[in-house]
Amino acid sequence: MGGVGKSRAAVEYSWTHRDDYTALLWLEAERGMRLDAGLAALRRALAITEASYGKDHPVVARSLHNLAMLLGRTNRLGEAEPLMYRALAIFLAFQRDTGHAHTHRDAVIGNYTRLLAAMGRSEAEIKAALATLRREAGLGQA
Repeated sequence: MGGVGKSRAAVEYSWTHRDDYTALLWLEAERGMRLDAGLAALRRALAITEASYGKDHPVVARSLHNLAMLLGRTNRLGEAEPLMYRALAIFLAFQRDTGHAHTHRDAVIGNYTRLLAAMGRSEAEIKAALATLRREAGLGQA
């Protein structure tokens, strides 16, 4: 589907929303080898972010979430799940520590729920997983 303006639209979106992101990474995904190289670069960027901010910082959670979303969209659900779990755990800990929900928390909850459903988890299993996360973060069952 070349020549329809996908790259131009991506550039315009990234320019318009440049203040919403800490980094812009361009991945070539037409061939699997390039996608794998791009994923490796994202993992290295995540390691740098963790070293810079600390492993439990909300910026790290955003990076984890973004990597998990990419993995999920490339049908690597098993790789995406622990990253999404960890991102949500960080946002829930932020809520516990500050008394306020992080602005990205609800989006991550929704995406984690959809990821678990795509992995074949039942509604009851998904609710149990979310309750466990809340409990582990010290937020109870609410």
